[in-house]
Amino acid sequence: MQLSDFIDPHWLKEFLLFMIAIASVVVIALFIGLIVHKLYIEFRAKQITMFRQEYVSTISRKLIEPNVEIEKPMGRMRREALGDVMIDILASVAGDMETQVKRLAQDLGMGEYYVLKAKSGSWINRSIAIEKLGFLRLPEMKGFFRSLLSEDGNDAEILARAVLALSFIADDEADLNVINHILQKPFFGSSKFNEYVYTNIIKSFVKGRQEEKFLQFLEALKDDDSIPIMLKRDVIEACGSEVFYPVKHIIMKYFKQFFGVPEVKITCIRALGKIGGADVCEMIVSCLRDDDWRVRAVTAKNAYLCTEDIIVHLKESLHDESYYVRVNAAVSLSKLGDKGLAVLREGMLSTDQFTVDISRYTLDEARVRV
Repeated sequence: MQLSDFIDPHWLKEFLLFMIAIASVVVIALFIGLIVHKLYIEFRAKQITMFRQEYVSTISRKLIEPNVEIEKPMGRMRREALGDVMIDILASVAGDMETQVKRLAQDLGMGEYYVLKAKSGSWINRSIAIEKLGFLRLPEMKGFFRSLLSEDGNDAEILARAVLALSFIADDEADLNVINHILQKPFFGSSKFNEYVYTNIIKSFVKGRQEEKFLQFLEALKDDDSIPIMLKRDVIEACGSEVFYPVKHIIMKYFKQFFGVPEVKITCIRALGKIGGADVCEMIVSCLRDDDWRVRAVTAKNAYLCTEDIIVHLKESLHDESYYVRVNAAVSLSKLGDKGLAVLREGMLSTDQFTVDISRYTLDEARVRV
């Protein structure tokens, strides 16, 4: 029994030829479409590159000669090119030049352009617009970012970009409250993201000479039960990353108040270790004897930032029951000059085989660094 017994062979042949013809047309159309799209992308890339070079030259002249006129960009490619150039320039200038570029961005309608684009029906267009608007760091856009963060139903990715954008220009407690309202949501962002947001906030407050406001906020945050402890930890981590010296006494208060929370205690040790000071070294000595091995390990890792008085305590840590404490103590000793290296050489004569091995290994690494 064959297919031709049920279907007219002539009709079947015509049908197959018809389907082959359609498939051929589709393949040819797709190929032509691919070529056209490739040519368009290459043309667009060349145009944007040309516009960028033009705006780099024009804006550079404008910063030197204020009388130079720059026409308001027309068309999407020109606006995108101008926005990218301004973002690059703002990343490398400060002071009066930064103010001039921001004013120019507003005068040329870049703020309005990205706000309009942020209302697009396309998720990717909204995300890119908010991100670029944030990098422009226009103070006038603060209200727009706040409104995005206050709206219900916004995508988590949109909220993350809006939080980041507001962090670049935050300079009062109201901004911090809006940001914290988002950051404290369960599973919203990672600790690293929170830390990055607050490093931007600290830079913004310092740039605006509002350090005292931030110190008051940090002091109040310590006793605010509505804010998760882990978010408080991330804020302290950011202070350490920025080596923000004025917060030292407040971090010491956090250390005492949250002494029973190892995660916060560890973060305080890291932050204070970067800031330094005699009182910090006293705290580090006490933490080398903490019951929690994680606290001892982090303390040993940052102990080299103290004076040589810490060496005798690190020598004891070479015999700690925790592997990580021993390793970090050895590494810190290797960074404390000749006296620290002398302790490691002495450790090579120990009856503790691990102390012998880690001392030898760390000394070899120290020679490589030299």
